[in-house]
Amino acid sequence: MRYLTTREAAAILGVDPSRVRLLCQRGRIKTIRIGNTYAIPEGELQRFGAIPRRAGRPRRSQTAFPQTATKTPFQQGVLPSQ
Repeated sequence: MRYLTTREAAAILGVDPSRVRLLCQRGRIKTIRIGNTYAIPEGELQRFGAIPRRAGRPRRSQTAFPQTATKTPFQQGVLPSQ
């Protein structure tokens, strides 16, 4: 079994090595820790790369930010004084 470094995995996935380290820390990519380094099995990288993903940033949920903000004077129809 061949193991890859985060830099090699990043080149294969087309992302930054810091993104691969984050995925390893969160458990999205199964790894083996050797000291301060992640060793990623080649089969695990193929499994992760085969998972379909939507492009772009995930939408934020509506419940996370309720519409409690107050309106500015301009939104209320009042022009600011000069």
